[in-house]
Amino acid sequence: CASAQDLDQLMEPVWPRIDTLQVLVMLGSTLSQCRFSPDAAARVADLTQLRVIHAASLPDPTIPESWSKLDLLVELRVDSVQWRSLTGDVASHWRRLERFTCERCYELDEVPEELLQLPRLSSVRLIGAKVCDQENTPQLSGGTIVCAGLSNHDCGMPKWIAQHVQEAQKVTTEVCASHCKWGLDNTLFANINDAGWTPAEVASMYTGGEPSGVVGEVAEDALACLSGTEENTLDLAGILRLAIKVSTCEKCDWFATEKALLESRENAQDIPEACLQAGVHEDALDACDNPDPPTVCHGWCLLVLNAWPKGDVDGSGALGPNEVDLFLQASGLTAEGGRWAACIQEATSCMEDGELSKPSAGLIGAAVFNMPTSTCEDCEQ
Repeated sequence: CASAQDLDQLMEPVWPRIDTLQVLVMLGSTLSQCRFSPDAAARVADLTQLRVIHAASLPDPTIPESWSKLDLLVELRVDSVQWRSLTGDVASHWRRLERFTCERCYELDEVPEELLQLPRLSSVRLIGAKVCDQENTPQLSGGTIVCAGLSNHDCGMPKWIAQHVQEAQKVTTEVCASHCKWGLDNTLFANINDAGWTPAEVASMYTGGEPSGVVGEVAEDALACLSGTEENTLDLAGILRLAIKVSTCEKCDWFATEKALLESRENAQDIPEACLQAGVHEDALDACDNPDPPTVCHGWCLLVLNAWPKGDVDGSGALGPNEVDLFLQASGLTAEGGRWAACIQEATSCMEDGELSKPSAGLIGAAVFNMPTSTCEDCEQ
């Protein structure tokens, strides 16, 4: 799946078989082109038995009008959508809606009263929404509303990221929750080369690949300021607490081993300055050292293959220093000024004669995004 059209074709035989579906989760991100097309998003309304929708990266600038037919909805959560407003005429049909969340809805500048006055609505979360920086923020009578905008908190971190940090600070349980291993596997890649997360690394977990305008400035002491202590980094327990919001996971069998591995980074050899400036994780430095790497076509390879033409502007089949930036930007990473190319050239074996090949780009992609190692060459057979 490399495009909305691909997903349309994959879904076509599926739609008739899920007409009684009650829970729909549409995972995605701003980095992926495998997402619902406008027609497919509108077609969700045919699933009239839906009670819960969790959706990401929907294509429309507002709620599809057809969703007015989803009158059994109890919970709607959207993430990384381009919605600028919420259509009151559509929302007014959701008489059973109890929970509404809009996360990373950077363009959202209006929430209609038709939504806020729904009879059962008890929880509204607007995290990373432009509307929360306005003088008159949305109000919910008889329920709880959390509204955190893009402007900076007094502690020097965007308010919407600070909201996540402050919510995580309230978690005290240490149980090995079902999400603990997921949190471990999906967050440690954001750490660069130290034993804990700095304020900038905390922000990177939420904003990797996002436009700089929604990231804002992150103060060096932001975490200490938010916690009211001198602690300005998150250890493993703090990282997991932030990632899953339900536990520190300290009772998990693997916790002590993973904590020791993380803490060992304090004694690791220094990373070259070019890599520090680029924010390159130390695990990426040996990405190309295997003389016989796997060539398997994993699903994540599509991200590399889709981004490659945007980097290889001269069609040479390899990337020069300036093209490396373009390729990485198309992959969803923040890359500029040739720092990534300088790091790859200086600290890895991935570049030859100042150029990066497509197989080597695949190996770097696997290391950076914490995916199974592969050159992705089998994808082109």
